[in-house]
Amino acid sequence: MRLSHSSKNVYQECGYKWFNHYYRKLRTTDESSPLVFGNSVDLGLNTLLETRDLSKALSVFEESWGKVRAEQNIKYSKSDLQEELIKDLVATNEKDKSWLSLNEKGKILINEYNDQVMPRIKEVIKVQLDQVIKNETGDELIIKTDFIATWEDGRRILFDNKTSSVKYEENSVKESAQLATYYEGLKEEYKLEACGYIVLPKKINKRKKPAIDIKIIIDQVAEETIEATFKEYEEVLEGVKAAKFEKNFDACTSVYGRCIYYQYCRNGSTEGLVEKP
Repeated sequence: MRLSHSSKNVYQECGYKWFNHYYRKLRTTDESSPLVFGNSVDLGLNTLLETRDLSKALSVFEESWGKVRAEQNIKYSKSDLQEELIKDLVATNEKDKSWLSLNEKGKILINEYNDQVMPRIKEVIKVQLDQVIKNETGDELIIKTDFIATWEDGRRILFDNKTSSVKYEENSVKESAQLATYYEGLKEEYKLEACGYIVLPKKINKRKKPAIDIKIIIDQVAEETIEATFKEYEEVLEGVKAAKFEKNFDACTSVYGRCIYYQYCRNGSTEGLVEKP
């Protein structure tokens, strides 16, 4: 059995959603702009971390995000569009205005990361870790994180970049199940001393410098968080192996909108869904 931090969260949210996503492999035909935009920014930041070449990082972002411009299945949100960022640019329609706005935002985010974060990194040890660890019964846990670096104070820290519209609290690292997973899986191999979130706000302020205030939160993940997180993995493994895929109707809607399986769950309609190999 193979799990990840995100798949654990999905099962805890709704067992039937996990079944549809990971077993049936049903996916929405639409893609949300935060996910696609975040992936393009990540590619640019990864290049910046690996090369310290700002122009190359910007080119990688623009190439990736440029491929999205003509796609019709991207769902943009109101917060994507900042009119002041594109007042001198020509858009063909409302979607294109959102794309142009995010294009400008992405370039600003990468520039600010180069100015605010890169000077504080002594050495980048590893970028885009993608590893698998096994328990005693052979079950696998997928470990994915952005990078490990030696920070300005000499500590070796596991970092995760976050492009976000929401505020991260000071205790977010200490209580993070995500970082608990990564830290516990990688601490021995990479001699980790702490974890950190680097939070890039998506709201740009063109009237001040810097255009964004990047928030860097570095802390130890609490032992109780690590224990609770891995207990949850055990519980999810037991549930999946026992084929417990119960519907949780309280999770049908959230601040992000309706679950993509809302209609399928109720009447079997696969409209807006596609089965992927």
